[in-house]
Amino acid sequence: MLAGTLLFACNDDTTTPSATAPSSLTYEPSSISTEEGVAVMSEAPSVDGTTPITYTITTSPDAGSDITIDKNSGIISASAATIGTFMVTVTATNEAGSKEFADALTIEVKAKAKITFKADIQPAIANSCKPCHVAGGGNTTYTEFAKASAGVDGILNRVNRDEGTAGFMPLNGTKLDAATLALIDQWKTDGLLEE
Repeated sequence: MLAGTLLFACNDDTTTPSATAPSSLTYEPSSISTEEGVAVMSEAPSVDGTTPITYTITTSPDAGSDITIDKNSGIISASAATIGTFMVTVTATNEAGSKEFADALTIEVKAKAKITFKADIQPAIANSCKPCHVAGGGNTTYTEFAKASAGVDGILNRVNRDEGTAGFMPLNGTKLDAATLALIDQWKTDGLLEE
């Protein structure tokens, strides 16, 4: 019997490409504007580099926990609790390294516009409460600032009642839409501003 030797050759023709560090990170759009109290989110960033990539942020000025980033998607969220303009610097990290992208996104949080009698409430009353509560209507003229501001609690009480119940306003009309009801309520919350 012949004894033989078996030889095995290991010939791995496949090579694993080396990882590339994150580069060219951009957000579209590169800035977001919102109003105080209205939360916003960015789109996911466009970034080159080997995945998976994780993300962290810093903001200038420091927004604390009001601006955060999803570490896996890169989507930035702003609670809009703090008014100001914030420059967001994003650090992207993968197995090949980290890169910081200064001012990758700008978030502007504007002060919420205050509801005023002349701009918001007077037109709503003139439209919804005629002919009774406008000049010459025979009842309290709520198109006058002093009377509307003094009577705001009564107005809110009457317009928020169920349609058809005693004291419901507008008399023989339909319930005001939710936006108008919210407008009157916000006017009171904002301090019953005239202008």
